[in-house]
Amino acid sequence: MNEVKYPDTLELAMLAVQSELTNPIKDTDNPFFKSKYTTLPEIRNSVTPILAKHGLYVMQIINGSNLETAIIHAPSKDKVVSSI
Repeated sequence: MNEVKYPDTLELAMLAVQSELTNPIKDTDNPFFKSKYTTLPEIRNSVTPILAKHGLYVMQIINGSNLETAIIHAPSKDKVVSSI
């Protein structure tokens, strides 16, 4: 069985992801401002496979009135956390 080889560190994994990311497709119209925007599902659909390819995954947790988002490097368990 072939074992998948991920980048050794969170930093290297994030660098690899960043080199593959492109601007998401603006898939929805905003009639009030006559503009287009990208929906959350479109962002997740475009980003999640690239993250997974490099051993990263996203977790979101509601903590009181805050939403915490973590990008976790599966091999090392290192993470980057943001809260809004």
